[in-house]
Amino acid sequence: MTNGFLRLTKVCECCSVTFKTNRDSQKYCSALCRSEIWNKKNCTQTEFNGIPPSTVGAINELRAATYFLAKGFEVFRALSPACSCDLAILKDDNLLRIEVRTGYTRADGKITTNRKHRADILVIISGDGVIHLEGVEDGDGL
Repeated sequence: MTNGFLRLTKVCECCSVTFKTNRDSQKYCSALCRSEIWNKKNCTQTEFNGIPPSTVGAINELRAATYFLAKGFEVFRALSPACSCDLAILKDDNLLRIEVRTGYTRADGKITTNRKHRADILVIISGDGVIHLEGVEDGDGL
């Protein structure tokens, strides 16, 4: 165990960048590298390997929009990434806010994603293109 004043120089096990730390146990230079290694170990890869995450998000928003259009909804897309939702859907004077997230299948078969959102419905699209809905009751027509 090191004291708070000793700075160790280590090499990130993900990206090979040299970094300084006070902890003997630290293996990665950043949370991004730690997350990347965790995902490689625990999640199946998607068809979008090598594509920037923001592009994958845009693709999945369009997949969700197509899903709701095929169900007879009018679909509206947010123009700013800072909006409270990605899509809004309207049918029979009922307006719902939709948040779309990319989901990753873990080794145990569960879908993992960030589930924090402010929308009415969370749409999770897994790497194989399967659409999962959270916040929907059976019989809602979704």
